[in-house]
Amino acid sequence: MIKILIVEDNPDIIKELIDLFIPIMHGESIYFLFDITICMTEKSAISLYPGLYDYILLDHDLPEGGNGGEVLKNWNGTTTVNGSWRDYNKSTKIIAFSSITINNERLINLGADYSIEKMDQKWKSKLMEIIDRK
Repeated sequence: MIKILIVEDNPDIIKELIDLFIPIMHGESIYFLFDITICMTEKSAISLYPGLYDYILLDHDLPEGGNGGEVLKNWNGTTTVNGSWRDYNKSTKIIAFSSITINNERLINLGADYSIEKMDQKWKSKLMEIIDRK
């Protein structure tokens, strides 16, 4: 099962993501391929350990003056007995997921692995291409 953390505050985008990751039905069987966690604020995202997830979709502009850049800075300071969380879990992929190009670039510079613009009409297929690479 693929574990995904979504850090996003737009309810319409959240609904589209949930619809994208809904269970797959095959005959009378239901397959759950994704385990989804959703955070809508910087504070709630920071409270989670990023290394528990396979993918993190990280928006830049968050409510209450928060932003994904601060989330990444906080996570980058997170350490384990073996070093940084990235040393412990190199497989976690962070996807910058803003509608503003410069915000995605900022998240990439802070350590995100991929970038997808929400306003790109093909964002869903681009997201699934990234997930299918693993």
